[in-house]
Amino acid sequence: MGERQLKFLEFVPLILYFTFARAAGPDSAGRQWEIAFVIGGVLSVVALSVLLRHGAYILNRVMLGANLFLISGALAVALGFAPLLDIYRRFNPAPMFAWVIAVGIATSLFSAHGFIGSSKPGRQGKHLHSVLLLAAAFAALGISAVFRGQIFYADILPFIGLFIVNDRLQSRTPNTPG
Repeated sequence: MGERQLKFLEFVPLILYFTFARAAGPDSAGRQWEIAFVIGGVLSVVALSVLLRHGAYILNRVMLGANLFLISGALAVALGFAPLLDIYRRFNPAPMFAWVIAVGIATSLFSAHGFIGSSKPGRQGKHLHSVLLLAAAFAALGISAVFRGQIFYADILPFIGLFIVNDRLQSRTPNTPG
C-alpha cells in the first residue's frame, strides 16, 4: 500500500463517523449516533492496525487523536458508559479536539517525531513546532466549544485549520541534526 493510500486510510473512520452522525442530526441522542461511534471505532482499530504494520509510516497526530476519540466512543457504547457518551453528545465535536490535545502532549513529550510527526532530524524545530500545533489544537477546542451545534464553525473550520497549521509547520521544520 502506497503512502497516499495510507494517508487516506487514516481519514476513512472519521469520514464514515461524520456521515452517520450527521444523518442522525446534530442533537441526536438516538441509536444511529451510537451506531456511528461503533462503526467509526471499529474502523479506527482496523485502520490503525494496518497503518502500524508499515513501520516507516508516521501517523498523522491530529488523525490519531480523532481515531482515539472514535475508539473511546465505541467502547463507551459497547460498555454502556453513559457519562462519557453524554459528554460526547453534549459537547460534540469538542471532545475530539480534547483527544487531539492529549495526543499532542504525549507525542511532544515522548516521540522523536513530535506532535507534528516530522521525520526531519532537527529536534529543536520539532519541539517549537509541536508547541505551536498544540496551541492551535487548544484554539480549535475553544472554537469548537463556542460554536457547538454549528457544523461549519464547530467541526469543519477548526479541523481544517489544524491540518493547515500542521502542514505549514511540517514544511518549516529545519533539516538540522540534533
